[in-house]
Amino acid sequence: MDDLFNAQPYDRLITDDAQPIFLRVCHSPWSFISQSTLVSVRAAIVTYLTVLGIMLWYYKTGSEIHVLDEGGKWKEYSNLEPIFQFSTIAFLYLWVYHVLTFCWAFAHLNYRGISENDNRLGAAILRWMAPPALPTDHPDRFSFSLFFLETHVYVLMNAIMYWAVLVPTGHDHFPKDEPTHELFDSLFGHGWFQPFCIISLWGITALVAIIEILFLNKIKYPVPASKHLLLVAYKLTAYLGWAALGYLVTGRYPFFWMSRKEMKSGEAVMASCAGFVATGPLVSGLVYALIYVREQHSQ
Repeated sequence: MDDLFNAQPYDRLITDDAQPIFLRVCHSPWSFISQSTLVSVRAAIVTYLTVLGIMLWYYKTGSEIHVLDEGGKWKEYSNLEPIFQFSTIAFLYLWVYHVLTFCWAFAHLNYRGISENDNRLGAAILRWMAPPALPTDHPDRFSFSLFFLETHVYVLMNAIMYWAVLVPTGHDHFPKDEPTHELFDSLFGHGWFQPFCIISLWGITALVAIIEILFLNKIKYPVPASKHLLLVAYKLTAYLGWAALGYLVTGRYPFFWMSRKEMKSGEAVMASCAGFVATGPLVSGLVYALIYVREQHSQ
């Protein structure tokens, strides 16, 4: 820990190849994004996500997210439903990731010259915010690598499933005066608040994830890849259990394809659940591809 707070920048004490993953989120791989610019961008993202989170909670627990049943009548909605929704979990992962990386990048930019013996409040806060200085074999390094992959897989899956599955099948989570599959009317017929929440939760957050992977960190391929992919699939399987618990608590599944009544057969439900879990490793491949593009073209 002493090395972290001496007068030399910590990243100059080690080669780039040996740089721990916690420091890789403190630097952009692109020469046109300075460290101070990166911190400013991370601050803006954290601010946006925090304000958006407050708005989304109001949106999800209010009447805005009520959905229509097959007969065009309003379904009864429980305010507990948001905690079981995949979109909520994906958003929370993204928010926590960006709070962590902002703290680490801010402290990494400002800790130069701070001593472990400096008892001032500002120094203590910077030490608390600093990226962890852990040995190369510490399990937390793998844990953060998995967290990085999970965060971006979940956010991208959230957007893909919404626009490719839920919207075309009429199972989107925003109100309509009457059942309709017209996307424009559904989005923009109820003022600005609902479209902003919908586009942010199922669109802009995915854009933030892509920008993060391509421009805002130097994280290398999560390895071993097989272990990462298996754990992503395992976590998605665990989510299905959480979603089933949500049905017991609220009386409705987070996704229509988990309902035997909606899907008409148990086999269709099982196939849909298997497809959901399999999507995780597939989207992980997209994350790996984006990392490859960044590593090939960044300078």
